[in-house]
Amino acid sequence: MKTGSSMLSVYAALGRTARASSTLVARKVDERVDISERDSLGLLFHSLELWWIDGSTDVIDRDRIRELALKAEKNGYRWVAAEANTLLGNMDSEIHNDKGHKLHYELGTKSLLNAVRRQPMWERALSALEKIGSDFTNISSQIKSSRFIWHLTYQDNGARCLLEAREQKRVGSSAWGTSRAVSINRLLTAQQEIDGLSEQDRAVIAMIRVAENNAKSTNKKLDFLPALSLLVGHPLLFWSNKSNEQVTLVKSYPEINVSLDNQHICIQITPTFSEGERFKLIRETKNRLRIIEAHPDHEKLLNIIDQNGLFVPLSMEERVKLILDSLSNKLVVRSQIGKGNISIQADHFQLYILLSPAATGLNVELIVMPDGEKGTMFTPGLGLEYIDSHHSTEGDKFQIKRNLSQEVDAAEEVFKQCRPWLKEVDETLFTGTTLHVSAACELLITLKEFGERVQLRWPEGETIKISGEADASQLSLSVTSQGDWLGVNGQLVIDQDNVIELKDLLQASAVQESRFVPLKNGQYIALSEQLLKRVKDLDGLSEKDTHEIRIHALAATELSKVVNLTESTQTDTGWRHLLEQRDSLTQWYPVLPDSLQAELRDYQLVGFEWLARHAKAGSGACLADDMGLGKTLQTLTLLLHRASDGPALVIAPTSVCGNWLSEAQRFAPSLNIRWLGTSSKDKFYLEAGPGDLIIMSYTLFQQEGESLAQKRWSTVVLDEAQAIKNSGTKRSQAAMKLNAHFRLITTGTPIENHLGELWNLFRFINPGLLGSHDSFNDRFAIPIEKNNDSEARERLRRLIQPFILRRTKSQVLSELPPRTEVTITLDLSPEERSMYEAVRQEALEKATPTNDDHPNRIRVLAGIMKLRRACCHGALILPQLSWQSVKINALVEIIEELKDSGHRALIFSQFVDFLSLIKQAMEEKGVSYLYLDGSTSVQDRVKRVKAFQEGEGDVFLISLKAGGVGLNLTAADYVIHMDPWWNPAVEDQASDRAHRMGQTRPVTIYRLVTKDTIEEKIVALHERKRNLADSLLEGAGEVSSISTEELIRLLQEEPLK
Repeated sequence: MKTGSSMLSVYAALGRTARASSTLVARKVDERVDISERDSLGLLFHSLELWWIDGSTDVIDRDRIRELALKAEKNGYRWVAAEANTLLGNMDSEIHNDKGHKLHYELGTKSLLNAVRRQPMWERALSALEKIGSDFTNISSQIKSSRFIWHLTYQDNGARCLLEAREQKRVGSSAWGTSRAVSINRLLTAQQEIDGLSEQDRAVIAMIRVAENNAKSTNKKLDFLPALSLLVGHPLLFWSNKSNEQVTLVKSYPEINVSLDNQHICIQITPTFSEGERFKLIRETKNRLRIIEAHPDHEKLLNIIDQNGLFVPLSMEERVKLILDSLSNKLVVRSQIGKGNISIQADHFQLYILLSPAATGLNVELIVMPDGEKGTMFTPGLGLEYIDSHHSTEGDKFQIKRNLSQEVDAAEEVFKQCRPWLKEVDETLFTGTTLHVSAACELLITLKEFGERVQLRWPEGETIKISGEADASQLSLSVTSQGDWLGVNGQLVIDQDNVIELKDLLQASAVQESRFVPLKNGQYIALSEQLLKRVKDLDGLSEKDTHEIRIHALAATELSKVVNLTESTQTDTGWRHLLEQRDSLTQWYPVLPDSLQAELRDYQLVGFEWLARHAKAGSGACLADDMGLGKTLQTLTLLLHRASDGPALVIAPTSVCGNWLSEAQRFAPSLNIRWLGTSSKDKFYLEAGPGDLIIMSYTLFQQEGESLAQKRWSTVVLDEAQAIKNSGTKRSQAAMKLNAHFRLITTGTPIENHLGELWNLFRFINPGLLGSHDSFNDRFAIPIEKNNDSEARERLRRLIQPFILRRTKSQVLSELPPRTEVTITLDLSPEERSMYEAVRQEALEKATPTNDDHPNRIRVLAGIMKLRRACCHGALILPQLSWQSVKINALVEIIEELKDSGHRALIFSQFVDFLSLIKQAMEEKGVSYLYLDGSTSVQDRVKRVKAFQEGEGDVFLISLKAGGVGLNLTAADYVIHMDPWWNPAVEDQASDRAHRMGQTRPVTIYRLVTKDTIEEKIVALHERKRNLADSLLEGAGEVSSISTEELIRLLQEEPLK
C-alpha cells in the first residue's frame, strides 16, 4: 500500500489511542495532527481518537464531521456516515444521534464510539500516579527478561535506511546478550509471543503491517522511512555494524526560505524534496539522524514549488508578503523581505575534537557547535544549513546559519594532519582511532600546533598529558667490565619527582615503539630525536638481565659511540682497558708466513690481516667475499700464521674437501695436512698438535662431533657455513660444542632466506653477541622482516659489521670479464599447458581443502614441487606418455649454436631425473658432455672437473645442489639454468663456477623460464630476496622470507604481487 494511503492515518490514530490508554499518560492528545481534505477515514478516526482520549469536544471540527456525514451517505459509504452521525449525536445533536442509530441498524453494525472507554482526565491522572507508586515499590519485579531493539543501516547518503527489528535477552541481572533478528513475518503475525515490546514498537509494527503486506516473510531488513519516523526518540536504536553505538533519531519539518537577488524573489522549500517524496533522512553526527517529514500542508506547497524554487518578480513583493504572513501561522518561514517568523543569527564557528579512551589510545571525532558550547553538536558539513538555536523563546524564535563549506575546509585541514596516526578512519564523519598509545601522543602534539583553532574535549576524568620533552643531556650512564660482558646502568632525570631507570626506559620505548614514555597519572614524556636514537642504539646492543643491562664485550665499539656522546658517564678501568686494546689492535700488522707458496693480491692481504687481528683479539669472524675471490687462500694464509698455536680443523661440504686438500698442498705445504674420508676409526685427530690441519666433510663431522668437541683447537674453519644455518639441526648443535680459540666461517651467502640464519652463524663465531634467539627476534628479525624497519636494520648492520668482511668482484677485480644474465621465456605447448593446469588445480585443492583454515605447509610444498617439475618435462609427471619438452628443444638449439661458435657451457638443474632426460637429448644430437650429481664420488668429481678444464666435453651437466659450490670451471663461458631455484644466491653460487678468477672471457648466464607458470613467480620472488645479505652487509635492500600464504599464491593463477 502506498505511503499516501488513508489507512496509514487510521492506524496512526489507533496507535496513539492505544498508547494514551495503556500508558496512562496524564496529558491531552496531540491536537496538531494534520488531516488532508481527501482523507475521509483519517478525519473520522482522528475525531474518534479525540473523543476516546477525552479531548475537549471543542477541538473536534463539527463542521467537517457534518460535511463528512452528508458526503459519505450521498456516495454510498453508509458505515462512515453512520459513525459520523453517531459521533455528532453524542456530542450535542439528538437528530444526528437518531440518524446514526438508524444507519447502523440497517447495516447490522455497531458503533465504535463505545469500543474504548472514555476516562476523565482526572481519573487517568490518578491512575498514572498509582502506577508510578506501584513501580517504586515493585522495582525488582519489573525487570524484564527481554527487550526489543532496532538496528539501522544508513546507505546512499540517506537515500536508504534499512530497519531491522531484533530481540535481546538479559544475561544476569544487568547485562544484555547478543541480539537476534526478527523476521517481518514473525513481527507481523506473532506479536503476542514477543516480549519487551513497547507501545512505540507496536505503533511501528502497525504501520509496517499496512505498508508491507506484500513483503517476503523471511526478510529481516526493511527500507521504509514512514516506519522509521515513528521511532523518533526511541531509546533502543543502534547501528547494525556497531551494535554498541546508540543512535539518536530526531524529527523536524520542511521550512520556507525566501531570498532576494537583483531581479527576483526566490521562494524555496528546505530541504528539497523529490517528486512524491514525503520523508527526508539527514545525518548530523556519527550517531544522530534527523528525519524530516512533509505533512499534508507541506505536500500542497511541494506540488506548487519544485526543487529549483519559485522565482517571482520583485514587483510582486507586497503580494508575496501577504502570502508569507498567512503561511507563517502554521509553517516556519525565513524571509529576507519580512513577514517571516524566524530571526537568523551568524554561527559561532569553532572546531572541536572529541577524545575518548580506546584500547589503542584514543577515539577521535571532529565536531562543530554552531550555536555555541551549549548548543547542539554537528559533524562538520553534515546536517541542515539552518538550525534551531537554544536561545529561542516561545515568542522569539532564532535560527543559526551555518557555513557548511567553511566547516568542511577547516576540518579537512586538521584531519589531514591527524590521518597518519589513525586507523578505522571515516573521512566523511571525521572519525578514527589512534594506531597505538604512542600515536595518540603524537596526535596530541600535532593538535597542539593548531593552537586555539582546535579545542579538545575529554570525558570527565579522562585525559592524556604530554609533560614536555626530555633531551639527551638528561641521560646519565655507567659502564662496568664483567669479563665477556659489560654492565650498563643509567637514569633519565625528568625532574626531582620523575626519574626513569635506564632499564625501564629501554623497556618502555621498546613496548611503545615510539618516543613517548609513560610517567605517573596518565602522563607521558616525549624523548627528543637525539635521545630516542641513543636509547634505541642501547636497546639494539643489550641483553636485559634481572638487575641491569648487559652488552657483549665484542660490541664495545658500538657502545663506545653512545658513551662518548653522553655528557654524564662513569666507567671502570676494565672498560678503559678494553678500549685501549681495541685501539692498539688496529695499529698491529701481522707478518705474512714465509712458508706461504703464493703471492696475495692486495685485497687478499687485507683479508689475511683482518682475520689475524680478530684471531688475536679472540673474536670470531666471517669471511663473506664473493665466490671466486680466494677465500680458501686467505684462510690458508691465516692457518699458516697460527700453525704454531695449535691444531686447525676445516669442515667443508664433501664436494669441496678435495679442493681444500689440493689448495693446502699447493699453497701451504709446510702444514701437516690430513683429510678424513668417510670414517675415522682410530680418531688420530685427537692427537693433532701445532702445524696439523685436519680436513673433513660436514657428513663425517656430524658423526664425529662428540669426539671433536673434546679437543681444544687453535682454529676451527667452517667453509660454506650456510650448512649450519638452521639452529635446530644436529650438525648445527655439534658445531656449537667445538672448543676453539678462534672460530672462522667462510660463505658467499651469510643470509639465504631469513635473519634467523645470520643469528645462528654468529652464535657459532661470537656466542652471545646477538643475544638469545627470542631477544634477537624482538630487536631485529621481526622489525626488519615484518615491518621493514630501516633503523633496526642499520643497528644490526653496525653491530655485525666489525665481524664480517665482504668484498664483491666488482669492487676488487677490475680485470674480471663482464657477466651478462638473460632470462629466456618459453611458451608451453598445448599438451604441456593442459598437463600443467591439471597438476596446478590438483595441488591447489590439496593445499587448501574445504573447511581447513590452516593449510598444511608440507602439503603446499609438495604441490609446488610437482608443479615445478611439470614446467620442466611432462615425463617427470606422466612418464608413460610421449612428450616433447619446450625446454629441452630450446636447450638443444642454444647448445648447437654455442658449439658451432666454439663456446662451452655448464648446465644446471635441481632435478637429477631431468638431467637424465637432458643427457639423452645431448646423446641424440652428438653433443659430448661430462656429468656430476650427488652420487658422484669425490675422486670422480676431481677427475671430471680436471677433464673439463683441460678441454674434454662440450657441456658439463651438473646437479645444482651437488655442484653449485667449490668447483672451478672457468673453461666454460656460458651457464644455463634449466629451472629456477627459490634462492637466487644458490643460482649465483653455481654461476660463479665459471665467473671467477682465472676466467678470461665474458660469461653469459641463461635462465629458461616457462611463461605464465609458477616459474615466473619464483623469478619475481628473486627480486625480493636477491639483496637479502646486502641489506645488512651494505646497508640497503629488503629482507623477507616466504610464508605459507605466499606459497599458496604461487599455486593460484593471479600474478604474484
